[in-house]
Amino acid sequence: MAVMRPRVLPGAPACYYQIRDEAVDVSRVAEALLPAHQPVVWLDSARRNPATGRFSIVGWDPWLTLRAEAGEVTLTTAQASLRHRDHPLTALRRVLGGYRTDPAQDDGSPPIGPGLLGVLSYELNRWIERLPEPKATPLQVPEVVMWGMRQMVVVDHALRRSWLLSVVDPEQPEIQAARDARARLEESWHLLDVVEVADDWMAGRCARRTALSIEPTLSQRQFEAMIRQAKTFIAAGEIFQANLAQAFRASWPGSPWTLYRALRQVNPSPFACLVCAPEWTIVSCSPERLVRVRGGQVDTRPIAGTRPRGGTPQEDVLNSMELLLSDKERAEHIMLVDLERNDLGRVCRAGSVEVEELMALEEYSHVIHIVSNIRGRLRQGVDLVDVIRAMFPGGTITGCPKVRCMQIIRELEPCARGFYTGSCGYLGFDGSLDLNILIRTLLLQAGQVSFHVGAGMVADSIPEREYHETLAKAAALIKALQAVSAGVSRDVAVR
Repeated sequence: MAVMRPRVLPGAPACYYQIRDEAVDVSRVAEALLPAHQPVVWLDSARRNPATGRFSIVGWDPWLTLRAEAGEVTLTTAQASLRHRDHPLTALRRVLGGYRTDPAQDDGSPPIGPGLLGVLSYELNRWIERLPEPKATPLQVPEVVMWGMRQMVVVDHALRRSWLLSVVDPEQPEIQAARDARARLEESWHLLDVVEVADDWMAGRCARRTALSIEPTLSQRQFEAMIRQAKTFIAAGEIFQANLAQAFRASWPGSPWTLYRALRQVNPSPFACLVCAPEWTIVSCSPERLVRVRGGQVDTRPIAGTRPRGGTPQEDVLNSMELLLSDKERAEHIMLVDLERNDLGRVCRAGSVEVEELMALEEYSHVIHIVSNIRGRLRQGVDLVDVIRAMFPGGTITGCPKVRCMQIIRELEPCARGFYTGSCGYLGFDGSLDLNILIRTLLLQAGQVSFHVGAGMVADSIPEREYHETLAKAAALIKALQAVSAGVSRDVAVR
């Protein structure tokens, strides 16, 4: 274990320890924090890959909270809580601009420094484009919630190196804030060293058996009717492709951590996350990145095209070949790659946008996806809020053209999406950013669990097939829910 003396990061209000020259088990850190700390945000690269799953972050103990809901923005620090009417993205820009830090350096200091961790709801889109008001939903969530965390653990899985950060609260007097930051380092060091969790919070709830009845908000007939109605907009020439979703709900008295652990084991994903707030919890195994900004480069990784996994390796090969050779799937994917290229072009230097990877296959526990990667160089003067405005929400979960598809989604889907197809991630005070798309995501709130699953459809889509695609995407979520409700989440079988 290599321990360094506390240092102040160059240009940033933070101290850090290099914990050890191997990756800390981030799941044990989150497990130890969750009983006593809320909010906690864990950005979890559960599926290791140097390109997409390199870093994991756990943040807790906020010094700042930005929350936007129904046109009201609340900014809370230890000193005050200010509520006023404002545009959510204007408020976000103001916070990001007020705490600028230098970019991370390759000198042994943490690759990810102070910033904001949190969530953007899909309904934020009405502040970016002219859209109808969201429909009512029984589960209310904010449009934006971002936390500036006092303490973070950052793990680089490629280098197998870990850092513990303690952010100096810029709202406190400087000397006292630095003293408090160093004290928190000592406190957190011991927390990470022990990592013990009370059985009554984890094991007790894990062992409970509960009846699980998952109810769809739409019948198969109603979902297929929605697809047919969307196809009339395609026939009229208003859109080319759209993504429509259905929702499921169930009673859920169990532990968020137990559920996330089961989902993480069933379906490890590169852009997974666990967000525990006092009023709700997000449990997500997202496979999709919306956008990343690092070192002046911006990239996006759209997913479009899905087939279920086979029962044998041979069936997987057949399903993969059928997916790649499908004219419908290829056309839909290329259409969405072009949409994302155009979105990136709004914030990138002319001529810099390129398709780095086209139509690769990625296998997950229950599905096979077609994935591409598109990148460009940020234009001078563009900030993170400009990037969010250009990219959010993702084209793969709305359709093409994006604005008209979002209007149609509002019209056809029976309830608001909430966090589903929004984003969770990190916005750095140094100008870095990494946001996922919240698909394969469960929301726990008020004794209920809910989730959405969607399917992309084009002119020749078969409604019945699109319905079954949504069920294939729901399979990992349902498997995790069933495992935990049966009290067997400690030994969930990985497919």
